[in-house]
Amino acid sequence: MQESEHIPDWSLVQQYMRASPSIFFYWVAETDWPVKYVSENISQLGYSAEEFIAGRKKFSEIVHPDDLERVIQEVEEYTARKLKSFTQEYRVLTGEGEICWIDDRTVIQCDAEGEVTHYLGIITDITKEKNAETALRLSQEKYRTLVETTKDFVWEVDRNGVYTYCSPQVESLLGYRPEEMLGKTPFEFMVAENAGTVVGKFNEIVMQEQAFTFLENTNLHRDGREIVLETSGVPFFDANGRLAGYRGIDRDITGRKRADERQRLAASVFENTTEGILITDARGTIQFVNPAFTTITQYEPGEAIGKNPRILQSGRQNYEFYQSMWSSVLEFGHWQGEIYNRRKNGEIFPQWLTISAIKDDRGNTTNYVGVTWDITERKRAEEDAQRHQRDMAHVMRLSTMGEMATGMAHELNQPLAAIVMYCGTAASLVKSLPSPPQQLGEILERAKEQAHRAGGIIRHLREFVSKEGKDKEPFDLDQIVRDVITLLKWEVHESGIKIDFRPGGPTRKVSANKIQIEQVLVNLVRNSLEAIGLAEIPEGRVVIQTCLLPNDMIEVSVGDNGPGIDAAMAGNIFDQFQTNKEAGMGIGLSLSRTIIEAHGGKLWLDKDYQHGALFVFELPVYE
Repeated sequence: MQESEHIPDWSLVQQYMRASPSIFFYWVAETDWPVKYVSENISQLGYSAEEFIAGRKKFSEIVHPDDLERVIQEVEEYTARKLKSFTQEYRVLTGEGEICWIDDRTVIQCDAEGEVTHYLGIITDITKEKNAETALRLSQEKYRTLVETTKDFVWEVDRNGVYTYCSPQVESLLGYRPEEMLGKTPFEFMVAENAGTVVGKFNEIVMQEQAFTFLENTNLHRDGREIVLETSGVPFFDANGRLAGYRGIDRDITGRKRADERQRLAASVFENTTEGILITDARGTIQFVNPAFTTITQYEPGEAIGKNPRILQSGRQNYEFYQSMWSSVLEFGHWQGEIYNRRKNGEIFPQWLTISAIKDDRGNTTNYVGVTWDITERKRAEEDAQRHQRDMAHVMRLSTMGEMATGMAHELNQPLAAIVMYCGTAASLVKSLPSPPQQLGEILERAKEQAHRAGGIIRHLREFVSKEGKDKEPFDLDQIVRDVITLLKWEVHESGIKIDFRPGGPTRKVSANKIQIEQVLVNLVRNSLEAIGLAEIPEGRVVIQTCLLPNDMIEVSVGDNGPGIDAAMAGNIFDQFQTNKEAGMGIGLSLSRTIIEAHGGKLWLDKDYQHGALFVFELPVYE
């Protein structure tokens, strides 16, 4: 207990108490302290002012029995010492029988002879503070003495804002002793950029003679630290009713402001990060999700909150995977790795997921936080890079095969020429025999024809794989179609697929690089053959048609009765490395379009064709 350093006039205190949550008492200095006056807010303790003033209830009756003797002794001691005021903390019983701690700040009132006649007191409910102290004490070592927690800074200023009273708590709050504050204004202790704003607000308050609450201001501690105070005050008036000044309290909210800022920053990160975040309780029930989670999974907050993250499972991971994942979380407090989940629309997609356990001060898990990244594009880029490497290796192998084919064609031409010569010589010898064996001459002629045919195929293959084609030259496009059919005859024979060529009208020529146009036709026809074969279409058929257009262009179409082109791929079918074939490189159609456009034509996919796939190209007629 400590004597108050300054007590304002009773009339001023009375005005202050009208706006105060504290309870005002006026006791008679007699046994049991009969109450002469008590403020109406005594109701917060479950009593009415009337039952005290009427004498039906004495103040001593509500003091806790265990504290009453101590309180009486202290009052008698303070009275005997002729103190002007004193402070006590003790327990009282509410009207409902509950125990309530109060802070009792009492002023002793005497008559002209100096005899004590009354006690003027302000009691404040400090149950919460006392409970907090008790909880803190119980959490530490037994029998440890706690010091009183820091109180708010109580102050009084005149109408010009100059301090006339400062409570001792100001020293712990700002580092200045009360006497160092007196004669100065609060604005002198504020940071410069904040002082001007607060002065303007205070001037408006003074002009209106109004009470104010929660006025935030930033002050400089003696050691240079910034302290954020929350100020509340009420006006008080002199005997003539003129504003004399303000009384109020300052509360340190620096910690709260920092916590609010951290919370605001955390909320901003939570709301604006591109990573999906979900927070569950200890049982795994989703409590919060951020907007990025909705963007990634398509689940709105209302659809996800209250559910288990199992709603995202794709079925790609087995029981052992999840068992290992959660074993890591439980043992180490976190897990991270790649996982496949399912969006709301059923689409399965890859994610990089981290799971962290949030624990309280006692080490108990209270929440789990999952942070996830959609790595679909990264996985696609990795797959594209791997496919590109495979394709480049394939291209190198094809290039090597082309060189080998050229060499083989050269080497095979000589024995084929010898076979033709030997067959011709044998046929001449057979004819000169008097009685040649039956059909021997015919067999030799057929062998000679097939050797000629083999030579033609090899020569054609050599031209086809040649790295350098001839310059543009006029040629019959229909004949090129027939040559391609001949070149692919063995593939057609093996597959059982029929190729139907339908030339349209009189033969017309085009001027182009023959080998390149042949490459385009081979690519289109082979695409059709492979599509039909993979789909196992019975009675597969490829139809090649040519026709002369009115705009002096020759149109060539290659259609089939295969599965057709997927709508999702149709839009970028001519892009490089786009393919729906397991072993395809994805460069054939892109290269074919480039060749046709280089010859003044165009190549496209007929998206309206309903019976399979239909590719069409045009080339200018040679005049």
